[in-house]
Amino acid sequence: MPIVISEEVLRSAHVNEDEARLAMALRLFEDDRLTLAQSARLAGLPLTKFQQELGKRGIPVHYGTEQIDADLRYVAELDEPVFDTSPILNLAVIGQVELLRQMYGEMVMPPAVARELLDDGFDPGAVPWLVVRSARNRTQIFKEGRTFVAHTRELDLSSCGGSQQKALENLTEAVRLFLDEANKMGTLEQILEEAGYH
Repeated sequence: MPIVISEEVLRSAHVNEDEARLAMALRLFEDDRLTLAQSARLAGLPLTKFQQELGKRGIPVHYGTEQIDADLRYVAELDEPVFDTSPILNLAVIGQVELLRQMYGEMVMPPAVARELLDDGFDPGAVPWLVVRSARNRTQIFKEGRTFVAHTRELDLSSCGGSQQKALENLTEAVRLFLDEANKMGTLEQILEEAGYH
């Protein structure tokens, strides 16, 4: 969901939209609420530039055991290792990208993720076990209590219903509404690209 900051608030704070996003990203990183890569993405900066902004403000880069475990758990939950940039970039910062290969072997990433890694200064083409290809649609259905939940990882959308079929029908409608809204906002191409459909 996009965050909208009014022009009045930006003027009162004497910042533009980019500066506000950077300030928010810095604070969320400093408070350990977002990882380094997530914070850089929120700020709209390549990872190396975001690290420079941290350095300018004396904010230490903290990527310890908990963050490594969180990134590795995230990758382990996938049906096949298809991921966003966070685990790779976070592990690259500490020189431990090889952990992903040791745990999962070959890993697949959508072309949009590969381009994002390149923008952040990491060349996935230099790592033979990182394969770039479009993702397959992998809708998951699971049961929580009496409710069935359908989830599509590519778009990170979920819906529920009293049966598997109803959960899938509701998810289909949620995806349709989401894509319609993205199209109206002019972000459909970017969303589809990031989801690995181009």
